[in-house]
Amino acid sequence: MWKKWILALGLGFLAMFFAACGGDSPKDVAIEATEAVFRGDSQKYLSYVVITDEARRMGVNEGKVELVVREAKKKADLSGGVKKLEILSEDIDGDKALVRIRAHFKNGTSEESTTRLRKIDNKWKIE
Repeated sequence: MWKKWILALGLGFLAMFFAACGGDSPKDVAIEATEAVFRGDSQKYLSYVVITDEARRMGVNEGKVELVVREAKKKADLSGGVKKLEILSEDIDGDKALVRIRAHFKNGTSEESTTRLRKIDNKWKIE
């Protein structure tokens, strides 16, 4: 169960608790953050996010994010690496968006995640 929880966080569960520096569109931000996770680049991932007070109250901190990123990379590596990331949907409603992504691994498996975003100061941010 612990490994599944870590993977879910690495693939997007954390996204519900963060706000990040954004890109041009919700899907751009979601893809860039997911790529950073699967590369094991926790610093790049953290550059997209700031941990909200709510997340901190739930025990989320930079160290836990780095652990989740390492575990997600390890799982991706055990699956032969990421073959491609596929946008399943991008639903924008005003200043909020949901992006669903499917990660295809080289061993033939895949996993889905959902990233919640909000437009803040004219940039899409992960929250």
